[in-house]
Amino acid sequence: MPIRTEAEARADLGRHLGPLDDLFEAAHHEFRENGRALAPTMCMTTRAMVYRGLILKQARAYADEGKNGVHLHKKDQLLLVCLEGKYLLRVKKLRQGFTVAVSPTSAGEHYDGQRLPDYASDIFPGCEHATLLYLGWTIPENAPDQIARYLVCNDTNREPLWAIPLGEGNPPVPTEQLLPMEGGSGDAPARIRIKASKKSYG
Repeated sequence: MPIRTEAEARADLGRHLGPLDDLFEAAHHEFRENGRALAPTMCMTTRAMVYRGLILKQARAYADEGKNGVHLHKKDQLLLVCLEGKYLLRVKKLRQGFTVAVSPTSAGEHYDGQRLPDYASDIFPGCEHATLLYLGWTIPENAPDQIARYLVCNDTNREPLWAIPLGEGNPPVPTEQLLPMEGGSGDAPARIRIKASKKSYG
């Protein structure tokens, strides 16, 4: 699968970033309005499943508006949002560092590493040329009334490559750079995570 850069994604998906941000806000509002009483009784996994269902409902509504460049594709348990015929989005809750919890299956690992699962390779013509993204969210522990949301792109090693914040006020994106270590062999660069702030957004 071709891995497009953050700059390419911003240029290609600019008109969708606002609506994607809106659907997160709508899902978060619905959860808080209708699920507040039950939320304390839910484990984190159950809460994430409810959020995912609400976000997907909003995504379906966005696709149903008939706007150019937005399509939903479903095959078995895999539901993907296709934007501009170039990007496939899968909705997932984010962990710290913009990783996601994927199912312990080869299909989940394939998508996580920029490989569309074999059974979904015919999901739409040209899908082999799409970049696989996560439409991800997290609820900051110190701000449960807010929902932070991002488009996240992994590399082929299943590591976050870049992330685009959706909407204003989202925590800054930690960057990761490969820096040579003095006295090292030069063949194996050290991976050093540089965070924009000391605050943890998990």
